[in-house]
Amino acid sequence: MLITGVSCFAVIPSTTVWLKVMFALLGKFAINSASNVMSVQIPELYPTVLRQRGLGVASVIGRTGSIGATFMKNLRATTGLTLVMTLYGTLTCVGAVLGLFLPETKGREIPDTIEEAENVDSIQLNNIK
Repeated sequence: MLITGVSCFAVIPSTTVWLKVMFALLGKFAINSASNVMSVQIPELYPTVLRQRGLGVASVIGRTGSIGATFMKNLRATTGLTLVMTLYGTLTCVGAVLGLFLPETKGREIPDTIEEAENVDSIQLNNIK
């Protein structure tokens, strides 16, 4: 997501068309990759009893960007590309920083109950060497 944010900011000062297209495609590649990573990581964060609901809520929140994209075309027509790319770049960079606060799931058991999920920091790592 950080690559997407940086490429959104890099589109703004670009003067040639091919450079803008290159940064836009790099950003699209990076956000699609982040989406694939999230589809694997999100189920590991929810306990078994809430996993399907959690995936549904995450999917709904993720689709708000798709809904907003149609309005960004109109915003670009009235204000220009700079505001739109700054907004996209800022949101994706903030998302990348917030992703750093997610708990590490490597080598840990996926919680089965809500109580186990609340105590995820106290779960010991498996004996992986």
